[in-house]
Amino acid sequence: MAATTNPIAAFFAAAWWNILTLVHSGWVFLPWIRPHWTVDQMADQRGRVVVITGGNSGTGYATAAAYYARGARVLLLCRSAERAAAAIADLQRGGVANVLSEMEYAPVDTSRAGTLEHIPCDLADLDSVAAAARAIAARVQRVDVLFANAGIMAMRGRTKQGYPLQFGTNVLGHQRLIALLLPQLRTPRSRPARIITVASAAHVSAPPGGVDYAALDARAARDAWLEYGESKWANIALAKYMHARWGPACADGVCGVPAPGTGEIISVAVHPGIVATNLFMHNAWAKWLSHKFTWALRCVSATAATGALNQIWAAEVADPVARELSGAYVWCYQCKGRERADLDAAAGEKVWAWCETQVARQE
Repeated sequence: MAATTNPIAAFFAAAWWNILTLVHSGWVFLPWIRPHWTVDQMADQRGRVVVITGGNSGTGYATAAAYYARGARVLLLCRSAERAAAAIADLQRGGVANVLSEMEYAPVDTSRAGTLEHIPCDLADLDSVAAAARAIAARVQRVDVLFANAGIMAMRGRTKQGYPLQFGTNVLGHQRLIALLLPQLRTPRSRPARIITVASAAHVSAPPGGVDYAALDARAARDAWLEYGESKWANIALAKYMHARWGPACADGVCGVPAPGTGEIISVAVHPGIVATNLFMHNAWAKWLSHKFTWALRCVSATAATGALNQIWAAEVADPVARELSGAYVWCYQCKGRERADLDAAAGEKVWAWCETQVARQE
Protein backbone atom coordinates (compact mmCIF):
# COMPACT_ATOMS: atom_id res chain seq x y z
CA MET A 1 0.00 0.00 0.00
CA ALA A 2 1.33 3.42 -0.92
CA ALA A 3 2.29 5.65 1.95
CA THR A 4 -0.04 8.56 2.63
CA THR A 5 0.98 11.99 3.80
CA ASN A 6 -0.46 13.32 7.03
CA PRO A 7 -2.08 16.61 5.94
CA ILE A 8 -1.57 18.21 9.34
CA ALA A 9 2.12 17.31 9.39
CA ALA A 10 2.46 18.54 5.82
CA PHE A 11 0.79 21.84 6.73
CA PHE A 12 3.12 22.51 9.66
CA ALA A 13 6.17 21.44 7.68
CA ALA A 14 5.25 23.88 4.91
CA ALA A 15 4.52 26.64 7.44
CA TRP A 16 7.88 26.12 9.14
CA TRP A 17 9.67 26.17 5.79
CA ASN A 18 7.95 29.45 4.89
CA ILE A 19 8.87 30.96 8.25
CA LEU A 20 12.53 30.03 7.78
CA THR A 21 12.49 31.47 4.28
CA LEU A 22 11.01 34.73 5.57
CA VAL A 23 13.46 34.97 8.49
CA HIS A 24 16.47 34.33 6.26
CA SER A 25 15.33 36.80 3.60
CA GLY A 26 17.66 39.40 5.09
CA TRP A 27 15.39 41.85 6.91
CA VAL A 28 17.59 44.35 8.73
CA PHE A 29 15.14 44.63 11.64
CA LEU A 30 15.93 41.03 12.66
CA PRO A 31 19.07 41.59 14.75
CA TRP A 32 19.94 37.89 15.07
CA ILE A 33 20.24 37.49 11.27
CA ARG A 34 23.46 39.31 10.49
CA PRO A 35 26.47 38.74 8.23
CA HIS A 36 29.31 36.95 10.01
CA TRP A 37 31.85 37.62 7.27
CA THR A 38 33.13 40.88 5.79
CA VAL A 39 35.20 41.87 2.77
CA ASP A 40 38.05 42.63 5.17
CA GLN A 41 38.57 38.86 5.26
CA MET A 42 39.23 38.69 1.51
CA ALA A 43 42.69 37.63 0.37
CA ASP A 44 44.81 39.66 -2.02
CA GLN A 45 43.21 39.43 -5.48
CA ARG A 46 46.14 40.43 -7.68
CA GLY A 47 46.38 38.21 -10.73
CA ARG A 48 42.73 37.15 -10.62
CA VAL A 49 40.13 37.89 -13.32
CA VAL A 50 36.57 38.63 -12.19
CA VAL A 51 33.58 39.07 -14.51
CA ILE A 52 30.44 40.76 -13.14
CA THR A 53 27.17 41.25 -15.00
CA GLY A 54 25.39 44.40 -13.88
CA GLY A 55 28.62 45.61 -12.29
CA ASN A 56 27.69 49.26 -12.65
CA SER A 57 25.10 49.40 -9.86
CA GLY A 58 23.68 47.71 -6.76
CA THR A 59 25.25 44.51 -5.50
CA GLY A 60 27.26 44.21 -8.73
CA TYR A 61 28.89 47.58 -8.08
CA ALA A 62 29.63 46.64 -4.46
CA THR A 63 31.17 43.36 -5.63
CA ALA A 64 33.32 45.21 -8.15
CA ALA A 65 34.46 47.62 -5.43
CA ALA A 66 35.62 44.78 -3.18
CA TYR A 67 37.64 43.08 -5.91
CA TYR A 68 39.04 46.28 -7.42
CA ALA A 69 40.28 47.48 -4.03
CA ARG A 70 42.21 44.22 -3.59
CA GLY A 71 43.95 44.13 -6.95
CA ALA A 72 41.74 42.05 -9.25
CA ARG A 73 41.20 42.66 -12.92
CA VAL A 74 37.47 43.39 -12.97
CA LEU A 75 35.39 43.20 -16.14
CA LEU A 76 32.09 45.05 -15.77
CA LEU A 77 29.35 43.86 -18.11
CA CYS A 78 26.52 46.32 -18.65
CA ARG A 79 24.53 47.84 -21.50
CA SER A 80 25.35 51.53 -21.18
CA ALA A 81 28.85 52.84 -21.82
CA GLU A 82 27.86 56.08 -20.08
CA ARG A 83 26.71 54.32 -16.90
CA ALA A 84 29.76 52.07 -16.97
CA ALA A 85 32.09 55.07 -17.21
CA ALA A 86 30.32 56.76 -14.30
CA ALA A 87 30.54 53.58 -12.21
CA ILE A 88 34.25 53.16 -12.96
CA ALA A 89 34.89 56.77 -11.96
CA ASP A 90 33.03 56.23 -8.68
CA LEU A 91 34.87 52.97 -8.01
CA GLN A 92 38.22 54.66 -8.54
CA ARG A 93 37.21 57.33 -6.03
CA GLY A 94 36.15 54.72 -3.47
CA GLY A 95 32.44 55.37 -3.83
CA VAL A 96 30.05 53.32 -1.67
CA ALA A 97 26.26 53.57 -1.98
CA ASN A 98 24.29 54.08 1.24
CA VAL A 99 20.80 52.70 1.85
CA LEU A 100 19.33 55.63 -0.11
CA SER A 101 21.64 54.78 -3.03
CA GLU A 102 23.55 58.01 -2.43
CA MET A 103 27.28 57.74 -3.09
CA GLU A 104 29.71 58.30 -0.23
CA TYR A 105 33.45 58.34 -0.88
CA ALA A 106 36.53 57.04 0.91
CA PRO A 107 40.12 56.97 -0.36
CA VAL A 108 41.26 53.90 -2.31
CA ASP A 109 44.73 52.48 -1.72
CA THR A 110 46.02 52.84 -5.28
CA SER A 111 49.05 50.67 -4.51
CA ARG A 112 46.71 47.69 -4.04
CA ALA A 113 43.99 48.58 -6.53
CA GLY A 114 43.37 46.49 -9.61
CA THR A 115 41.89 47.46 -12.97
CA LEU A 116 38.37 48.12 -14.20
CA GLU A 117 37.16 47.48 -17.74
CA HIS A 118 33.76 47.82 -19.36
CA ILE A 119 32.45 45.08 -21.66
CA PRO A 120 29.22 46.09 -23.45
CA CYS A 121 26.57 43.45 -22.79
CA ASP A 122 22.79 43.44 -22.97
CA LEU A 123 21.54 40.19 -21.46
CA ALA A 124 18.21 40.71 -23.24
CA ASP A 125 19.97 40.33 -26.60
CA LEU A 126 21.68 37.02 -27.38
CA ASP A 127 23.80 38.68 -30.07
CA SER A 128 25.09 41.19 -27.52
CA VAL A 129 25.85 38.37 -25.08
CA ALA A 130 27.84 36.52 -27.75
CA ALA A 131 29.76 39.69 -28.59
CA ALA A 132 30.57 40.20 -24.90
CA ALA A 133 31.86 36.64 -24.60
CA ARG A 134 34.08 37.17 -27.65
CA ALA A 135 35.40 40.42 -26.18
CA ILE A 136 36.25 38.68 -22.90
CA ALA A 137 37.96 35.79 -24.70
CA ALA A 138 40.04 38.29 -26.68
CA ARG A 139 41.25 39.98 -23.47
CA VAL A 140 41.81 37.11 -21.03
CA GLN A 141 42.73 33.44 -21.20
CA ARG A 142 40.88 32.52 -18.04
CA VAL A 143 38.09 33.74 -15.78
CA ASP A 144 38.48 33.02 -12.07
CA VAL A 145 35.06 34.18 -10.89
CA LEU A 146 31.92 34.89 -12.88
CA PHE A 147 29.16 36.70 -11.02
CA ALA A 148 25.81 36.22 -12.78
CA ASN A 149 24.60 39.23 -10.84
CA ALA A 150 22.41 41.32 -13.15
CA GLY A 151 18.67 40.90 -13.06
CA ILE A 152 15.32 42.57 -13.49
CA MET A 153 12.19 42.21 -11.38
CA ALA A 154 8.53 42.19 -12.40
CA MET A 155 9.15 43.95 -15.71
CA ARG A 156 7.02 43.18 -18.72
CA GLY A 157 8.30 43.17 -22.25
CA ARG A 158 10.29 41.09 -24.70
CA THR A 159 13.95 40.49 -25.38
CA LYS A 160 15.40 41.30 -28.78
CA GLN A 161 14.80 37.70 -29.85
CA GLY A 162 11.21 37.79 -28.58
CA TYR A 163 11.45 35.93 -25.27
CA PRO A 164 9.70 37.11 -22.08
CA LEU A 165 11.93 39.89 -20.77
CA GLN A 166 12.53 38.59 -17.25
CA PHE A 167 13.20 34.97 -18.13
CA GLY A 168 15.18 36.00 -21.18
CA THR A 169 17.40 38.32 -19.14
CA ASN A 170 17.71 36.54 -15.81
CA VAL A 171 18.05 33.02 -17.20
CA LEU A 172 18.60 32.71 -20.95
CA GLY A 173 21.08 35.59 -21.22
CA HIS A 174 23.16 34.37 -18.29
CA GLN A 175 23.12 30.74 -19.46
CA ARG A 176 24.38 31.82 -22.87
CA LEU A 177 27.18 33.88 -21.34
CA ILE A 178 28.26 31.01 -19.09
CA ALA A 179 28.16 28.49 -21.94
CA LEU A 180 30.29 30.71 -24.16
CA LEU A 181 32.83 31.37 -21.39
CA LEU A 182 33.31 27.70 -20.45
CA PRO A 183 36.74 27.58 -22.18
CA GLN A 184 37.93 30.46 -19.97
CA LEU A 185 36.24 29.03 -16.87
CA ARG A 186 37.68 25.53 -17.38
CA THR A 187 41.23 26.59 -18.16
CA PRO A 188 43.59 24.60 -15.86
CA ARG A 189 44.62 26.60 -12.77
CA SER A 190 45.67 26.09 -9.17
CA ARG A 191 42.17 26.87 -7.83
CA PRO A 192 38.80 25.96 -9.35
CA ALA A 193 36.81 28.67 -11.08
CA ARG A 194 33.57 29.76 -9.46
CA ILE A 195 30.23 30.80 -10.90
CA ILE A 196 28.09 32.70 -8.41
CA THR A 197 24.48 33.23 -9.46
CA VAL A 198 22.23 35.76 -7.75
CA ALA A 199 18.94 34.01 -7.08
CA SER A 200 16.21 35.02 -4.63
CA ALA A 201 13.92 33.77 -1.90
CA ALA A 202 11.21 34.67 -4.42
CA HIS A 203 11.93 31.35 -6.15
CA VAL A 204 9.32 29.88 -3.78
CA SER A 205 6.61 31.59 -5.88
CA ALA A 206 7.45 29.54 -8.98
CA PRO A 207 4.76 27.04 -10.06
CA PRO A 208 5.10 23.31 -9.27
CA GLY A 209 8.06 21.95 -11.19
CA GLY A 210 9.66 25.38 -11.25
CA VAL A 211 9.08 26.48 -14.83
CA ASP A 212 5.95 25.92 -16.87
CA TYR A 213 7.60 26.12 -20.28
CA ALA A 214 4.34 25.71 -22.18
CA ALA A 215 2.75 28.69 -20.42
CA LEU A 216 5.87 30.82 -20.06
CA ASP A 217 5.32 32.92 -23.15
CA ALA A 218 1.63 33.69 -22.57
CA ARG A 219 1.90 34.23 -18.82
CA ALA A 220 4.69 36.79 -19.09
CA ALA A 221 2.20 39.39 -20.28
CA ARG A 222 -0.14 39.01 -17.31
CA ASP A 223 1.83 37.74 -14.30
CA ALA A 224 5.21 39.42 -14.05
CA TRP A 225 5.73 38.38 -10.42
CA LEU A 226 5.20 34.70 -11.12
CA GLU A 227 7.62 34.93 -14.03
CA TYR A 228 10.17 36.51 -11.70
CA GLY A 229 9.80 33.57 -9.31
CA GLU A 230 10.25 31.16 -12.21
CA SER A 231 13.42 32.92 -13.31
CA LYS A 232 14.92 32.78 -9.81
CA TRP A 233 13.98 29.11 -9.45
CA ALA A 234 15.71 28.48 -12.78
CA ASN A 235 18.83 30.32 -11.56
CA ILE A 236 19.14 27.88 -8.64
CA ALA A 237 18.39 24.90 -10.89
CA LEU A 238 21.17 25.95 -13.28
CA ALA A 239 23.63 26.20 -10.38
CA LYS A 240 22.77 22.61 -9.48
CA TYR A 241 23.18 21.47 -13.06
CA MET A 242 26.58 23.14 -13.40
CA HIS A 243 27.68 21.53 -10.14
CA ALA A 244 26.60 18.10 -11.40
CA ARG A 245 28.27 18.65 -14.78
CA TRP A 246 31.52 20.41 -13.87
CA GLY A 247 31.70 20.53 -10.08
CA PRO A 248 33.54 18.39 -7.52
CA ALA A 249 32.43 14.78 -7.14
CA CYS A 250 30.39 14.46 -3.95
CA ALA A 251 28.98 11.43 -2.16
CA ASP A 252 27.30 11.42 1.25
CA GLY A 253 28.39 14.99 1.81
CA VAL A 254 32.08 14.26 1.18
CA CYS A 255 33.50 16.05 -1.83
CA GLY A 256 36.54 14.80 -3.65
CA VAL A 257 39.17 16.96 -5.29
CA PRO A 258 39.32 16.45 -9.07
CA ALA A 259 42.70 15.92 -10.69
CA PRO A 260 44.47 19.08 -11.88
CA GLY A 261 43.46 20.19 -15.34
CA THR A 262 39.95 18.74 -15.28
CA GLY A 263 38.35 22.16 -15.39
CA GLU A 264 36.49 22.00 -12.09
CA ILE A 265 33.89 24.73 -11.58
CA ILE A 266 32.28 25.48 -8.23
CA SER A 267 28.77 26.84 -8.75
CA VAL A 268 26.67 28.45 -6.03
CA ALA A 269 23.33 30.31 -6.07
CA VAL A 270 22.80 33.03 -3.47
CA HIS A 271 19.99 35.16 -2.08
CA PRO A 272 21.34 38.70 -1.45
CA GLY A 273 18.74 39.75 1.09
CA ILE A 274 16.33 42.68 1.13
CA VAL A 275 18.57 45.26 -0.47
CA ALA A 276 18.15 48.93 -1.38
CA THR A 277 19.01 48.92 -5.10
CA ASN A 278 17.43 50.16 -8.31
CA LEU A 279 15.78 46.76 -8.89
CA PHE A 280 12.40 48.22 -7.89
CA MET A 281 12.80 51.68 -9.38
CA HIS A 282 10.97 50.93 -12.64
CA ASN A 283 7.82 50.70 -10.52
CA ALA A 284 6.23 54.12 -9.99
CA TRP A 285 4.76 53.14 -6.60
CA ALA A 286 8.10 51.80 -5.35
CA LYS A 287 9.87 54.95 -6.50
CA TRP A 288 7.31 57.19 -4.79
CA LEU A 289 7.43 55.21 -1.54
CA SER A 290 11.24 55.24 -1.46
CA HIS A 291 11.25 59.04 -1.72
CA LYS A 292 8.38 59.69 0.70
CA PHE A 293 9.23 57.12 3.37
CA THR A 294 13.01 56.99 3.50
CA TRP A 295 12.84 56.12 7.20
CA ALA A 296 11.00 52.91 6.30
CA LEU A 297 13.62 52.07 3.69
CA ARG A 298 16.29 52.29 6.38
CA CYS A 299 14.27 49.95 8.62
CA VAL A 300 13.75 47.14 6.12
CA SER A 301 16.58 47.32 3.57
CA ALA A 302 20.28 46.59 3.69
CA THR A 303 22.85 48.53 1.70
CA ALA A 304 24.12 47.12 -1.57
CA ALA A 305 27.46 46.44 0.13
CA THR A 306 25.73 44.22 2.69
CA GLY A 307 23.66 42.60 -0.03
CA ALA A 308 26.83 41.69 -1.91
CA LEU A 309 28.38 39.85 1.03
CA ASN A 310 26.72 36.50 0.30
CA GLN A 311 27.98 36.37 -3.26
CA ILE A 312 31.49 37.58 -2.42
CA TRP A 313 31.71 35.10 0.45
CA ALA A 314 30.62 32.25 -1.83
CA ALA A 315 33.33 33.28 -4.28
CA GLU A 316 36.07 33.63 -1.65
CA VAL A 317 35.45 31.00 1.02
CA ALA A 318 38.23 28.38 1.22
CA ASP A 319 38.14 25.70 -1.47
CA PRO A 320 37.19 22.79 0.85
CA VAL A 321 34.17 24.73 2.13
CA ALA A 322 33.32 25.91 -1.38
CA ARG A 323 33.31 22.33 -2.63
CA GLU A 324 30.76 21.49 0.04
CA LEU A 325 28.70 24.51 -1.05
CA SER A 326 28.84 23.74 -4.76
CA GLY A 327 25.34 23.27 -6.13
CA ALA A 328 23.76 24.77 -3.03
CA TYR A 329 21.51 27.76 -2.42
CA VAL A 330 22.90 30.22 0.16
CA TRP A 331 20.59 32.50 2.08
CA CYS A 332 21.15 35.21 4.70
CA TYR A 333 23.74 35.07 5.81
CA GLN A 334 26.61 32.82 4.67
CA CYS A 335 24.80 29.53 5.23
CA LYS A 336 23.05 26.90 3.14
CA GLY A 337 19.39 27.65 2.70
CA ARG A 338 16.40 25.37 2.37
CA GLU A 339 15.31 24.85 -1.21
CA ARG A 340 12.14 23.60 -2.79
CA ALA A 341 11.96 19.85 -3.21
CA ASP A 342 11.67 20.17 -6.99
CA LEU A 343 15.13 21.74 -7.27
CA ASP A 344 17.74 19.22 -8.38
CA ALA A 345 20.30 18.60 -11.12
CA ALA A 346 17.69 16.99 -13.38
CA ALA A 347 15.57 20.14 -13.21
CA GLY A 348 18.67 22.19 -13.95
CA GLU A 349 19.52 20.00 -16.93
CA LYS A 350 16.05 20.70 -18.32
CA VAL A 351 16.57 24.46 -17.94
CA TRP A 352 20.00 24.24 -19.59
CA ALA A 353 18.62 22.15 -22.46
CA TRP A 354 15.74 24.60 -22.97
CA CYS A 355 18.20 27.48 -23.19
CA GLU A 356 20.40 25.59 -25.66
CA THR A 357 17.35 24.85 -27.81
CA GLN A 358 16.37 28.52 -27.92
CA VAL A 359 19.88 29.54 -28.96
CA ALA A 360 19.94 26.89 -31.69
CA ARG A 361 16.72 28.32 -33.10
CA GLN A 362 18.39 31.70 -33.50
CA GLU A 363 21.36 30.35 -35.43
